[in-house]
Amino acid sequence: MSKNLAWSVCCVLLLVAIRPQAQTATGVIQGTISDSSGAMIVGARVTLTDQGTNQTREQATNSAGIFEFRALSRGNYRLEAEQSGFKKEVVTDITLQVAETRNFQMTLAVGEVTERIEVQAAAGLLQASDASLSQVIDEKRVLELPLNGRNFMQLAFLSSGIITAGRASATQRQANYGPAFSAGGQRDNTSTVLVDGIEITGMELNNYPYAIPSLESVGEFRVLTSGASAEFGGNSGAFVNMVTRRGTNDLHGSVFEFLRNDKLDARNFFDITGKSAPNKRNQFGFFFSGPVFIPKLYNGKDKTFFMFSWEWQRQRNGTTSTALVPTVQERAGDFSATSTPVVDPLTKVPFPNNQIPQIRINPVGRGLVNLYPLPNSADPARNFVNAPLRKFDFSVPSFRVDHKVSAQNTLFWRTTINQPDDIGPGQALTQAFKYDAVQSERHVHLTLGDTHIFSPAVVNEFNVGFVRMNRIRNSADSFERNWVEELGIRGVPTQPLTYGAPAVTIAGHPQAGFSTNNAFFQWITQSTQFLDNLSVITGRHTIKTGGSFQKKQLNSTQWGAPNGDYGFTGVYCSPPPVATPTRQAAIADALL
Repeated sequence: MSKNLAWSVCCVLLLVAIRPQAQTATGVIQGTISDSSGAMIVGARVTLTDQGTNQTREQATNSAGIFEFRALSRGNYRLEAEQSGFKKEVVTDITLQVAETRNFQMTLAVGEVTERIEVQAAAGLLQASDASLSQVIDEKRVLELPLNGRNFMQLAFLSSGIITAGRASATQRQANYGPAFSAGGQRDNTSTVLVDGIEITGMELNNYPYAIPSLESVGEFRVLTSGASAEFGGNSGAFVNMVTRRGTNDLHGSVFEFLRNDKLDARNFFDITGKSAPNKRNQFGFFFSGPVFIPKLYNGKDKTFFMFSWEWQRQRNGTTSTALVPTVQERAGDFSATSTPVVDPLTKVPFPNNQIPQIRINPVGRGLVNLYPLPNSADPARNFVNAPLRKFDFSVPSFRVDHKVSAQNTLFWRTTINQPDDIGPGQALTQAFKYDAVQSERHVHLTLGDTHIFSPAVVNEFNVGFVRMNRIRNSADSFERNWVEELGIRGVPTQPLTYGAPAVTIAGHPQAGFSTNNAFFQWITQSTQFLDNLSVITGRHTIKTGGSFQKKQLNSTQWGAPNGDYGFTGVYCSPPPVATPTRQAAIADALL
């Protein structure tokens, strides 16, 4: 085998092992330097300065008069070009957005280098370097537009081609992870969300994003809907490419509080208390950034910067709901108030006076019926009204450090911890009965990025990221109250984690107990990612190559009805021929 053939085989194997995809959130400032006649100037000195951190990068134009600065963080920059025999030209306030390429054709006028021509950069309205269709949601809109929920992904709808998704999984995603959207007619679970170059979606079937950063820590994001380059792949929908805010040489800080309560809410028609259902939500937090400074130990000006934000939410709200529950007489087996006979299932003969003898009532059946709360309303069609409290607590700390190791090497580290804790009243079929489902989650996102400049023409970006979500859902009685043992139910093995009231459905009434729709489960999903991008400038061309490796895991344990699911239709205690059993007959079935 020849050396050329062997090298080709190795390249093919490498492409198979590593996906040729390495998303990037950094930008590029490039251009040419020419004189007034249009001739390209070779060897002109070009200096790029980050106006926020005062960090600089320098290079000389190549043989084609081209300069190109790659792997740049979003921010405001100053560009300077100078050459002996020409006036120095300076372009200030160059705004570089996430994953943007800015191009400048600079013309130097004849004169002394000590002379200076300074202009202010215009907004970059068109990217001629690629054919993708995208839109940037900048920091101003992120921080100033009102958002009910303070999730940055709600702003994705400002982009063209984005509409609300309508599938069932989209509704669940909306409730827990932010809005689900469809891009270009694709399903909502085909979009990808990236934070500082690391994917936070794609770890399970519905493609939910995990570890969403606090709104105050969001710098800006780009929604790419069509014509994505080779570095973006894995899904056919939109790519939401977000970068977090960085610290600068100036100290910045803010404190916020958003309050919503029930003081001006109208009373629900069914509220028997005469007051509106409780509804309180507090969203509060802070943001702080600047240079790292430790008195007498370290001064990080122009070198080391931090960003720290923390957001909390405390929500308490109730929804008034109504239900029909067994009366006190019916729980005792007394159905004399109804004209429809209740029969003995053994003989099919009606019980005397429509009353079940107490000796015949099964204590387990009585316990199951008593899982329904007692009536609190005189309305015969809806004799129970309640507005149990839902508790939803949320905490999102985000921390980032940027450090310039040397003129050739920069690092950044970011951590986001997203912790929603939800205690939901009732269960899926009705909220009136207070058998709470407790769901606790902990999302963690860790990112380390390294940018190394081997030479002005060779730049490498390397990112490593880790995303993990641990979710546990159980009953408020878990580890506390063994309902199966308490009710005397036999043959149902239990364990402390899945302690909870059995699910019971009596025809004509909603389900009581801990709903089977809530399901006990523990769900752990995580992703480890390695990404690398290498850019090489040669003459008028730039060659960019890269790859990513992702290891995704999903471990799930789920119990549908660990304490039993019991249903009573009334067919046994209904007089023959059985047509449509009454709810009283269904209660009798349960009691017997």
